[in-house]
Amino acid sequence: TGASMAILNDTEHGALSKSVDRLTRELPASLHGHTLAESGIGAKTGLNVVAVKRNGTLVTRLRPDLRLPPGTELVMVGADEQVDAFVEAFG
Repeated sequence: TGASMAILNDTEHGALSKSVDRLTRELPASLHGHTLAESGIGAKTGLNVVAVKRNGTLVTRLRPDLRLPPGTELVMVGADEQVDAFVEAFG
């Protein structure tokens, strides 16, 4: 959608509102080879993965069975405390 693309086309880390940010993080080694569903990112942190970037290609049609190989970048939205939970959970 247009709103999703506006979020994704912004700078690498941009504020969406006073309490929600969009951020891009390299896939932590602890998640290499897992699927998006297996990662549990949303359940463990509250962050929403809105896209992944692999080999320079932005993928926005995410499915639970999407495999996350090394070199994947995660594009997520969430609040500061959710970002902290991500770092704590996954490194």
